[in-house]
Amino acid sequence: MTRRLPCVLAALAALGCIRAEDRPTASDTRPDTVVYAQIDTTGVQVPPGLAEFCGPGTASLRQAGAPPPGADDPGEPLSATDLYRQKSSGLDQPVRCVVRRPEDWAALWAAIRRRSRESPPTPPPAVDFHTRMVLVAGMGPRPSTGYGIGITEVRRTESGIVATVLRYTPGLCVLGMAVTEPVHAVSIPRADAPVQFIEKVSYGPDCLR
Repeated sequence: MTRRLPCVLAALAALGCIRAEDRPTASDTRPDTVVYAQIDTTGVQVPPGLAEFCGPGTASLRQAGAPPPGADDPGEPLSATDLYRQKSSGLDQPVRCVVRRPEDWAALWAAIRRRSRESPPTPPPAVDFHTRMVLVAGMGPRPSTGYGIGITEVRRTESGIVATVLRYTPGLCVLGMAVTEPVHAVSIPRADAPVQFIEKVSYGPDCLR
């Protein structure tokens, strides 16, 4: 199977099942492992209505060479409450958002739910912005099911708030042929400190072995 792997990857890429930046390289740790992700925001365009409180997320699922600054600071763990987590959304760009105002949360929620046909539309999950704020991680479009994203850890450090974002890939497994845009939103205790997102990636199993 090792000799056949490049051919299989080429075939899956031709079908649109694996994006070029998602293909594992010889240096990538596999399978079922979690590593720090390469940061590449090339071509990412945050929607203008969200740019005040959202930044570009990394589009790469490749492995990074070393942990980013602040990754090893244990800090003080903060409780994070799940607000919304789905495999599909209206966020067609990878974004990382820090929301401290209800009007910004309403705008972001409208973007997340813009493809919904609900009438009347579902209101955003309630958040008391006097005491809480919202972190959102959107993965951007992926060519199949099996991808996912989650804010797995939040902690307070001397330099600010550090949030770990873990993105999941389906590995070399062929799953449902549908474009997905995974998203995860959590609320955490309100803080005016800067927020740093630490990016990790989890490679799925190799189903072709």
